[in-house]
Amino acid sequence: MPTQLETELYEALPPDLSAYISQELYGKTLRGLPIFKGLGEDFMAQLCASVNSQIVLKGQNVVTAGETGTNFFVLLRGELKIWERDGTSTDERFLGYLSEGSFFGEVPMLSDYAPGSETRTRTVQAVTESSLCYITRETVRELRDEYPELDAR
Repeated sequence: MPTQLETELYEALPPDLSAYISQELYGKTLRGLPIFKGLGEDFMAQLCASVNSQIVLKGQNVVTAGETGTNFFVLLRGELKIWERDGTSTDERFLGYLSEGSFFGEVPMLSDYAPGSETRTRTVQAVTESSLCYITRETVRELRDEYPELDAR
């Protein structure tokens, strides 16, 4: 997550400059994701401006099975590994690795508050220090209201 100083500096920038920086940091990666591919420039500008950044250290969990999830993550740099919880037991099964450009956490983001849909079924952990960005479910809901074409995805 960005530090308070980073947040304050970013908010102090003129709007055009902060929009440009957001597009440079996240635009190419987000445009390449299937859910956002082909959506208009206005949508992408708002999406990029709503993105949050997060750095995770080697060995740190990004998400943990069983916790409530409300964020959609995109791996910008680094490598993550992922496990899945086996049904109702506490056993976990290794699924593989995620590399740059991979995304996860979309189910809670896209669900319409279906019972249980917010519960994470997978644990994602950093193999290396990694840089991610994430989008909150609230942001996606606001964008879906303004851009119905997102809902069709």
